[in-house]
Amino acid sequence: NGTVVSDTGTDAIIPAATDTNAGLLLPAEKTKLINIAVGATANSTDAFLLDRTNHTGTQAQSTITGLASDLALKADLVDGKIPSAQIPGSFDDVLEFADFASLPGTGEAGKIYVTIDDNNQYRWSGSIYAQLNGGLALGETSATAYRGDHGKAAYDHSLLTSGNPHNVTKADVGLGSVVDADTTTTANIADSLNKRFVTDANLTTLGNTSNTNTGDQSVFQNIAVAGQGNVIADTTTDTVTFVAGTNTTITTDPATDTITFSSTGMTPVLVNNAASPFAAVDKQIIGALSSTGAIAINLPASGEAAVIHLADKDFAANTNTITINPNGSDTVLGETSIELTTDGAYVGLAIAAGSTDWYLYFFSDNTDTGSNGYRKGDTFYLTTGTATPFVQSTGVTALDVELIGATGGGGGAEGNGAGTIAVGAAGGNGGGATKFIEIAEGETFSYTIGAAGQGANVGNFPGGAGGTTLFIGSVSGTVQVTGGGGGTGSIGTSGVDGALQGAPGVGSGGDFNITGNRSLSWVVQGGVLIVFPSNGSPLWGFGTATGSIGAGATSGGLGAAGVGGLSANDTSSYSGGGGFRGQIKITEYYDL
Repeated sequence: NGTVVSDTGTDAIIPAATDTNAGLLLPAEKTKLINIAVGATANSTDAFLLDRTNHTGTQAQSTITGLASDLALKADLVDGKIPSAQIPGSFDDVLEFADFASLPGTGEAGKIYVTIDDNNQYRWSGSIYAQLNGGLALGETSATAYRGDHGKAAYDHSLLTSGNPHNVTKADVGLGSVVDADTTTTANIADSLNKRFVTDANLTTLGNTSNTNTGDQSVFQNIAVAGQGNVIADTTTDTVTFVAGTNTTITTDPATDTITFSSTGMTPVLVNNAASPFAAVDKQIIGALSSTGAIAINLPASGEAAVIHLADKDFAANTNTITINPNGSDTVLGETSIELTTDGAYVGLAIAAGSTDWYLYFFSDNTDTGSNGYRKGDTFYLTTGTATPFVQSTGVTALDVELIGATGGGGGAEGNGAGTIAVGAAGGNGGGATKFIEIAEGETFSYTIGAAGQGANVGNFPGGAGGTTLFIGSVSGTVQVTGGGGGTGSIGTSGVDGALQGAPGVGSGGDFNITGNRSLSWVVQGGVLIVFPSNGSPLWGFGTATGSIGAGATSGGLGAAGVGGLSANDTSSYSGGGGFRGQIKITEYYDL
């Protein structure tokens, strides 16, 4: 430490330091000086930096007025980059969309939206999308684009080397004497072809003629038949074909250019007592003159449907009879002896052949003594209706009514495994009834057609019965045929179960009533089904069906029942076949 010595020998006085005079530092000033870092830049004041060139130290942020608040307002860097929002007029992202419709409903500022389909660019204005890239306008002037499709069409047109693509006329090129394609002229060509121009219509006409046509010909384009559709020649090669109908043959003779139509039906024969017994043939029509005595008519063998009509042509009262004799062991169901006791009576008989028997299904005996017979009118086939009125035609005095009953459905079969057989029974076949009704004054009629019996459901279930078919006259009464019953169901057994065929339909109230044939049963031998069940032989010749393994066969037609289901040696179950509806045939007759 140094020593202060006074030159005068008196006490030395050292003044305190001031801004202008040297002196001793006060303790506070010494402390302040100690706190100044080495190398600190000199300041004119504590807070104001005079010279940055010699400022080599650090300075606390708190000593700089407003620095902290200003730094707080500075935007932060994003991944070391200045955000685009801090750069005026800039965008921070480019977003791509398929088309304008795919853009968001509300966009974002600072983004570019690109529609890929047309490469247009948009920005969000705050309310709409504003396009950034201006479109190129179509036009035919400077700074416009010409349509590309027009340019292609012009280019393709320039490549044409045939025809007249520019529609140039002879007047356009000064060729007034040249003949164009639309001018009709007569060519002065003296050769054997005698060439001429023809119109398209002329050419079509020529094309429709044959090479052998030498002049006008009278032909018919249409062939008309009253009440039928016209036969029209569709082309020049169309051919009219004649088809022979029932009991008709057509014979052509190319040599004479003739066509002959001939009837092959049986010629009606007139039979009297002298020709008795008369041997009838299938589908023969017989007129019977019974005035000379009784007549016997022998039927042919059964096997084909035959219809034999017996008509009394003798207008004198007599009591002779016509007797119908079956062939061999065949039988006739119903009356076979018909007595003609009425003046001018008309007696009709229709006989149908089954597989073994002849069946009488139509019979009428007019007992109106004031009439000389009837003239046949229209025939109607009624197939639907419940309590439905039937109104005969004006002037009709008699009805010939033929009923065929509805049939039953077959029963179901429930399989029961190996070694067992389940046979659903067939339904009942249809019966019949016929009646010749002389219409009383004011008489009214109604009818009901019996519904088909339903086939059984899958399994051991019965088939349904057919409905009753009726024809009701307010005076003449009711003619009806009950529906065939349903066959019972069956469950598999090693023997033969008790499945029963449906009862056949029964006719009543007619001049002639028929009970339908019963369906056939089955035969099992040694545990094997050797005769399959069937609906037998329906009286009316329709729909004979035999069962087989599986669902029962549905009826094939009038009077035929449905067949039962059949399961053999397995657990499968089957349904029964459905029956058939009834029918009423009505033939109207007028007085002669």
